[in-house]
Amino acid sequence: MGKLFFLLSLLKYFMNSLGLVGVAKVVLKKGKTQLFKDGNPMVYSGAVDRIIGRPPPKTGDIVLVSDGTEKPIGWGLYNSVSMFSVRLMQLEDEAIRFWHMIICSSLFVSA
Repeated sequence: MGKLFFLLSLLKYFMNSLGLVGVAKVVLKKGKTQLFKDGNPMVYSGAVDRIIGRPPPKTGDIVLVSDGTEKPIGWGLYNSVSMFSVRLMQLEDEAIRFWHMIICSSLFVSA
């Protein structure tokens, strides 16, 4: 849990530095999560339970995608005018591996 907390804190730092402080969250309906974990990157509007965030996201905004219990499953790009509400860009597990690799490689480079 310590590594995950550290990685999420680092991700939040980078998001803040890029001006992505108020990232909206797209919460999926119960039972819809596995479809996207199995590799489908397109989140249909019918799979979305609710969107959390003020102001609401605009087309092209980065959003976090979470399951029905609001546990993150990944991030993607929001589209308010398409039947596909979100195009998933990266699942949470992939993001954790990516940031772990970046952090570990930077520790060795800076030494």
